[in-house]
Amino acid sequence: MKTLLVNKSKPVRKRIRSLFQEFIPNVGEIYESDNGIDASNIIDREQPDFVILDVNISPAELNGLRLLRKMQGMAKRPVSIVFTDYKDENVRGRCLSNGAMYFFDKTGDIDSIINLIRDRCKFSLA
Repeated sequence: MKTLLVNKSKPVRKRIRSLFQEFIPNVGEIYESDNGIDASNIIDREQPDFVILDVNISPAELNGLRLLRKMQGMAKRPVSIVFTDYKDENVRGRCLSNGAMYFFDKTGDIDSIINLIRDRCKFSLA
């Protein structure tokens, strides 16, 4: 399994990585990016199974919404999970309409993401 974490905050990426390594058996490779350009390159090169991203990443030319659109058109589309502190329903709607498969709140939904990935991995291995 390959997972890409896209968030401008290194402590957030570090915390997610740590939780994944602790609670997801055989977590596999975890890649990190703090911007849309590097994230796009990692997606093209590594073809991750999961991409967990914040909407608010730079540069504006390849922010979270644009990255979601890019993934939406891929032949091997990763599971796209938005993990943000923007709770506004308008932002949620825009993310989902631009290709996000899941939308979670940074203030308390990390357990939901861990459970989702664990469940998806069990399903794909069965």
